[in-house]
Amino acid sequence: MRPLRPIPRMALLAGIGLLGALAAPPAAAQVVRGILREAGTGDPIEGAMVVLVDAEGRAAFQVLTNESGRFLMEHRAPGRYRLRADRIGHASTFHPEFALGPADTVAVELIATVEAIVLEGIDVESDARCEVNPEDGRAVAVVWEEVRKALAAASWTGEHGVFRYELAHLERDLDREARRVERERVRYERTSRQRTFVSRPAPELIQDGFVVEDGDVTVFYGPDADVLLSDAFLDTHCFRLRRGRRDTEGLLGLGFEPVDGRRVSEVVGTLWLDPASSELRILEWRYANIDPAIERENVGGRVEFTALPSGPWVIRKWWIRMPIVGFDRRNEANRGRQVIGIRETGAQVRRIATVAGRIVMEFEGGAVQGVVRTDGGARPLADARIMLRGREDTVVADGRGRYRATGLEEGVYAVTFSHPSLDSLGFRSPPREILVPAQGVVDLDLSAPPARRIVAERCGEEGLESGTAALMGWVRWTDGSAAPDARVRVDWSDFRVQTRGVLQEAASGVLATPDPDGFYLVCGLPTDTALRVTVEGADAEPATVRIPLDAWRAHHDVQVVASDPPR
Repeated sequence: MRPLRPIPRMALLAGIGLLGALAAPPAAAQVVRGILREAGTGDPIEGAMVVLVDAEGRAAFQVLTNESGRFLMEHRAPGRYRLRADRIGHASTFHPEFALGPADTVAVELIATVEAIVLEGIDVESDARCEVNPEDGRAVAVVWEEVRKALAAASWTGEHGVFRYELAHLERDLDREARRVERERVRYERTSRQRTFVSRPAPELIQDGFVVEDGDVTVFYGPDADVLLSDAFLDTHCFRLRRGRRDTEGLLGLGFEPVDGRRVSEVVGTLWLDPASSELRILEWRYANIDPAIERENVGGRVEFTALPSGPWVIRKWWIRMPIVGFDRRNEANRGRQVIGIRETGAQVRRIATVAGRIVMEFEGGAVQGVVRTDGGARPLADARIMLRGREDTVVADGRGRYRATGLEEGVYAVTFSHPSLDSLGFRSPPREILVPAQGVVDLDLSAPPARRIVAERCGEEGLESGTAALMGWVRWTDGSAAPDARVRVDWSDFRVQTRGVLQEAASGVLATPDPDGFYLVCGLPTDTALRVTVEGADAEPATVRIPLDAWRAHHDVQVVASDPPR
């Protein structure tokens, strides 16, 4: 059976665009130039989409207005056209039809309609049917029109980007419920590439499906803006209104699903809008008509949209979650393939700036911050290293023990910390699990107990009795790697008074087995006594250690000599 390896065919590029300087087009082109103003005030409108519509109602050219409300179109097909100006949350503005001949230049002033689109109060239950054409149902058509504007703007800005982006590409392994983070890799990039989220052409997806076999791997695709706007997608999917719940509470959803009779792998999802502003916020989907062994609610994707202050729409972040498939050999009743984890691949936009370097928008993502303390919280632990399970990078606390880990995706992270002073005691901080939100900061203070308590707890029932001490250290091969299989032996001699005052020497000894990291601890040792330390099972020079009378611990590292350390 071929392995199922999740490889998303989604390219995260970067791209947003505004119409910049209105440069003169080539002489042979037809030109439409103009300005879009607000009715009543006459103020220019920035970031509106102006569309050149041909006689058949198709968009022949489209462009966003610049900061002065101006637009410039270059088209090479003479004919009769009209203009449409689209703004999210407002009814479209139309200009009457006009002729555009060879080498013509047409100047237009558009006065935008002030009619607002109201999505609040739409009765979701009134359009419960799933409409194949979203323009058929009255309420569905109103919502679809706002979705269409946002998707068209996102598609256009992706093709005409003039901004600089800082991106974080993420790949994460999650548990079966897609909640706990097991592994996370982040790669940062600065780019001016012009697309953010790219899928296969819609006709190919409709024919072959959204989950396809490609050689020895299974490939998962998601619908981008162009796919959702395509006739191929609209003809094979129906739409209905939905009410938001849980994390989409308060949003208005335009759900889509494949029409009856579709047999190829498909997507079932929802486009979520803010009913107060009519702005598109989220696209989410799951996969259907796929292998039942991997078809789960959390196998799917999500795209988050954001409007920049100047009007262009960007994809803030996206991810696709795919199944990690294995075999349950422990369960005799079910030895078939099943989902043992979730692989998440995607990206986030961290910063958007103009070509000149002016920051347009920043996104921090989730963050964890706090203070690391030692001695039971009595004092800060400067230079402690804080680790989040699965992440390759670490955060170092400052001189006051403060730390902050930023740029985190939503999920449950296990947080641990270390410090050389604690490492020398063999201390391993217990993991603290914390739920990190997609945006916002979570406070988490960390602390280690006093050194004596750490050692006493590790000594167990023997503890640190009065008059005894502990010897600890690390057993390593000559190349520095841990040697957990080399047992440490500590021997010493006691002189005891026998009958009639005769002193008699009695030998004592104890064995210690290092932990997987090579750390060993021997408890209950006498102080001010010569301790002979040897290593069993490996070649190492014996040594003599004496723990001072007033001490309760001592360190002695052991180097094991071997020509070929085990790996």
